[in-house]
Amino acid sequence: MMKNLVLISLLLLSGCDFGGKKKTIDMSEPLALIRLKGKSGFIASDGNVCIKPFCMEAGLFSEGLARFKKAKDYSTKWGYINKAGDIVIEAQYYDADDFSEGLACVKPGRKYGFIDPAGTLVVPAVYDHAFAFSEGLAQVKIGSKWGYVDISGKVVILPLFASSGKFSEGRACVKSGDKYGYIDATGRMVVPAEYDHAFAFSEGLARVQVGDKWGFIDPDGEMVINPRFVELFSFEDGLAIVKFKNGWGYINQAGKFEINCQYMDAWPFSEGLAHVMFDGQYGYIDLSDKMVIDPIFAGAGPFSEGLAPVRLVKGGAWGYIDRSGNVVIDPMFETAGAFCEGRAFVRLSGSYTPSGQKKSRKLDPDKWGYIEPSGNFIVEPRFDAAGDFKK
Repeated sequence: MMKNLVLISLLLLSGCDFGGKKKTIDMSEPLALIRLKGKSGFIASDGNVCIKPFCMEAGLFSEGLARFKKAKDYSTKWGYINKAGDIVIEAQYYDADDFSEGLACVKPGRKYGFIDPAGTLVVPAVYDHAFAFSEGLAQVKIGSKWGYVDISGKVVILPLFASSGKFSEGRACVKSGDKYGYIDATGRMVVPAEYDHAFAFSEGLARVQVGDKWGFIDPDGEMVINPRFVELFSFEDGLAIVKFKNGWGYINQAGKFEINCQYMDAWPFSEGLAHVMFDGQYGYIDLSDKMVIDPIFAGAGPFSEGLAPVRLVKGGAWGYIDRSGNVVIDPMFETAGAFCEGRAFVRLSGSYTPSGQKKSRKLDPDKWGYIEPSGNFIVEPRFDAAGDFKK
């Protein structure tokens, strides 16, 4: 076992590579998951590879650890690395989840249990399935029924439910028979199972389905927004996106329209603006429903760090606009992500012209890289896939 652990460790760097020198990694530093030649690794925000691509699958870092798997077949097991690239929990699990509230759900054999960051099995692997902890409780399955355990492994809510959701704001959605209701942390059914579908509480309200319409209930089960919407989403920052008849709009927590259902498509507000579709094109509205950026885009994404990805024509390349609607990074990308930690992942659709220069350069259009807000590459395209930087 120790021999195998050493061999695997040799495939990882213990720090970023700077011309043969190793940089000590700040464990709070954001890293991004990348793929190269069919394997996954991580880079730091300065573009240097901190963990060489070494495994077939990897998860994002959560609570300082990321899960990895050397191959895709079922017999290959999962383990965990830290941000220095050290294997801190040897690959020994047939299934593994991200750490949440100090524990991770793993499957060392035929059953599921939970480990701590040292790899100690603190909740015995005796469950047929399990999910991550939320608000101190985790969903576990025994036979065909779901219940909940606490961090000590004690079953605090008996497995009585056909399905269950994670706890959010002191409530968990459960299915009893063919209907959905909500329990509290003691397992008491505080909202009767009488809904055709239901979701987790968010900002004090939960969306529920009655027949073919959707509304919202409060934690006591009172229907505070009657089910009259064709579709809707959970509340974010005091607003919920809803579809009424043929249009999308936004309501407040009293159920009143803040923005009428007049759009063909609508997305959550981000940095005070939301992209919506009007007459087949995307534009941006503010919280007063003023169209502050005209609907002239074939595609659009949310604002992040002052910039938003947009596509000028259908099937065309993506670029970026500022909050005034000015194109500040020319459309030249097949794929364009949101800015995060001053970086955005992109994939070129053709040639590339650096900011402030007239001469274009031909870079590999099939590879992914990262740009900064000027539009210049801080990491030139060389990866098979790339993701956001996460702490």
